[in-house]
Amino acid sequence: MNTKREDVTTLKQMDDFSKSILDQLSTNVSPVDATIITLSGDLGAGKTTFTQFLGKHLGVTENINSPTYVIEQRYPALHHHFAELVHIDAYRLEQQDDAIKIGLDKTLDDPTNIVVIEWPEKIADFLENYKKIEIFLSSEDENRTAEIR
Repeated sequence: MNTKREDVTTLKQMDDFSKSILDQLSTNVSPVDATIITLSGDLGAGKTTFTQFLGKHLGVTENINSPTYVIEQRYPALHHHFAELVHIDAYRLEQQDDAIKIGLDKTLDDPTNIVVIEWPEKIADFLENYKKIEIFLSSEDENRTAEIR
């Protein structure tokens, strides 16, 4: 995927953006690894909102909340490519080894998982060799943008 920026100021724009990301991912599913989306951005930039809309498009019926305190939440997905949405907030992980302690290596070995990781910079070394879509969300005044890499 080439680097591009999109306006995601309104909830409708964020919804459309999450659907477009899922549509792009669905055409290029790995047969051996999970599909990984990393979300970076300041508090309130829209990371969990993006994940909520993505979950909606995956057919997740449960409420998706930020996993800040529990680190990881799993949701069954009703999608033709993905069986589970795994939502991880790496903010509280202090070392690269913490990713292995929570079983992230095993989660990423399952190609039926779509894994959304907030604060990926906390485990950047661990994620280094995985193929991923990186989304950077920024918020200035009342405007929000998403940059995809």
